[in-house]
Amino acid sequence: MDSKYPHTVTAEELKADGEILLSLTLDGRPTTKKTSQNVVMIKGRPRVLSSKRYIEFEKKAKVPCESAWIGKGNEPMDFGVAITMRVWLDSWVVGDHTGYMQALGDILEKWGIIANDSWIAWENGSEHWFGGVDKDNPRTEISIRRKRHPKELFREKQEQAKVKKAA
Repeated sequence: MDSKYPHTVTAEELKADGEILLSLTLDGRPTTKKTSQNVVMIKGRPRVLSSKRYIEFEKKAKVPCESAWIGKGNEPMDFGVAITMRVWLDSWVVGDHTGYMQALGDILEKWGIIANDSWIAWENGSEHWFGGVDKDNPRTEISIRRKRHPKELFREKQEQAKVKKAA
């Protein structure tokens, strides 16, 4: 968490744990970053690049992510959140849960919904993350709620110390 000190406290950060901050659906077949990665040589060194499928999914997520959050004048969430995701695929070729979480966290960070994906607590309660197969409408349904992160108290103490030192 590379938050700058002091950070700007937003109305969303002041909400109670469990309050919904954003619900969003990303259309298209979700994919993980690690499935079908490409290894290329750049300046004589091997580099691992994301698959074309992931890059397409990430690009397709830009408009809905930006319109749902920063397009409404919000700053990226720089505080703890809990995310519930439900993945619907167009076939029974199912990736692993961790891969989908990593990909979604990176997408939400890249397109300005969250400041750093380390703020995320992944939750699904009693509902499974895999919704099933929907050949006509593969998608990722996302719900983001406020959830205090242990590092928030640490950051607050650091900010207070910095203000005290400046005074």
